[in-house]
Amino acid sequence: MILTLTLETLMPKLEKAIELARINRLHIENQPMDIDSSDMDSLEGILENVKDDANLKNLEDYLNTFTDKEIMLTQTIMYIGRDENEENLNEESRESLLNSVMKELGFVLDSKIDRKVEISQMTGKVPFDQYLQRGLVILGNMKI
Repeated sequence: MILTLTLETLMPKLEKAIELARINRLHIENQPMDIDSSDMDSLEGILENVKDDANLKNLEDYLNTFTDKEIMLTQTIMYIGRDENEENLNEESRESLLNSVMKELGFVLDSKIDRKVEISQMTGKVPFDQYLQRGLVILGNMKI
């Protein structure tokens, strides 16, 4: 019950994170990709441009305003959206799924995390917005 209540209070922040991640994903998807995949210098240059992009920085800066607990929950929801297939779970099942994935990730609420690493884990996923939305749908907290 505690995680579900925390999730409900986190929703406005998650909605903004989804929007910023969507902007970042669309920007990345619209990058010219007419390169020779065997040309590592060209590929590395594109990846560096994406890393230095203002859209990514906006997303990272916004996620840095989250508490450690909010970062852990957000990342957990992202992985649920990426890896899980169940939908229409009851409240007890949602709580159980959240706890299970958090445990798999090694998260313990109210403990310290390496914020830079955890934020990078999320922003490094180009479809971060889609994973987050899907995770919220699976958890019954958002309809697409």
